[in-house]
Amino acid sequence: MKAFILPKPEIGNFLEAVAGGHPLWIPAEEDGIVSFCRYDGGSEVCLDAKPRIPAKRFFLPQWEEMFAFEVATADPVIRLAESTDAVRRQVVFGVRPCDAKAVQLLAMVFMNCHTTPDKDIYFQRRIDSTVLIGWACNSPDPTCFCNALGGHPHGQEALDALMIDLGNEILVKLITDQARAVVAQYSMAEADERSLSRASRLAESVMATMPKGLKLGRPCGEDTEALFGLSLWEETAEQCLNCGICTYLCPTCSCFDILDHVEQNGGCRFRTWDSCMFSLFTRQGSGYNPRSTRAKRLRQRFMHKLKYFPERHNGRVSCVGCGRCVEFCPVNIDIREVAERMTISNGA
Repeated sequence: MKAFILPKPEIGNFLEAVAGGHPLWIPAEEDGIVSFCRYDGGSEVCLDAKPRIPAKRFFLPQWEEMFAFEVATADPVIRLAESTDAVRRQVVFGVRPCDAKAVQLLAMVFMNCHTTPDKDIYFQRRIDSTVLIGWACNSPDPTCFCNALGGHPHGQEALDALMIDLGNEILVKLITDQARAVVAQYSMAEADERSLSRASRLAESVMATMPKGLKLGRPCGEDTEALFGLSLWEETAEQCLNCGICTYLCPTCSCFDILDHVEQNGGCRFRTWDSCMFSLFTRQGSGYNPRSTRAKRLRQRFMHKLKYFPERHNGRVSCVGCGRCVEFCPVNIDIREVAERMTISNGA
């Protein structure tokens, strides 16, 4: 792995060079909210806070056309046209390590599912056409707990490159050939041993600030029937609004609905984000709903993340500890506290 040094005042020139060859997305602040925005030359990058909507939007967009169809007036045959969206290479800059790790977990659902050998072609296209340039977390938020799930504030999983802020300079680690091709458009000096040592010490000091003793993977080993019967669900449901903000802001949630938009001579089929917290998500055509209460829907969310998913994916929990659900839940439901109570040995 090669590493280079980028003087901090040159970050704007670096982004200009990258944007000259590829569509570029950066974290930018608008109306007090940090989001990934298309770089237009005048955009001011914001690296002090992680974007509210995670990087999963580049792989599982909130709205995505699957294919279009048309019916000619004189010909009743329906003609289909596959969507060619997202086939052009794009670069996403400023991705936090937790969000990048989440892409790996999403890939387990869309590309390496245990129930079918088929890959989701839409997800595959976006994986193949997206380069992720990460930004290491030197000051994790109080709600962050990536270390409890095997992550690291300076982690490199699923990233093509990682940038580390060393003060007056930025250490740029190039991980994949795709990143090397993108960054080749800007000349940088190779990193010396001094800078590499500084980055290593910084990673250790940041990790030391993370919360200790959290083990969110423990519920996977508990009995499913016993977990179903916990009083936890009814008690927590008394708070929960089923608003779905936890699922929409979660970098690993992957639920979607498929809908058709039909006009006189054609239309399109598209998929859009959905949530297991919504009552319509499991309501059947007959009107029967197996998860008719807030408690059942809330139980499904946490059981999936902390029990079902790790059982199917070699112990990998469907959470990366980004803390968004903790920070933005309007009634302060905390997945860390739920996981603790799901450990039967600690009591119901």
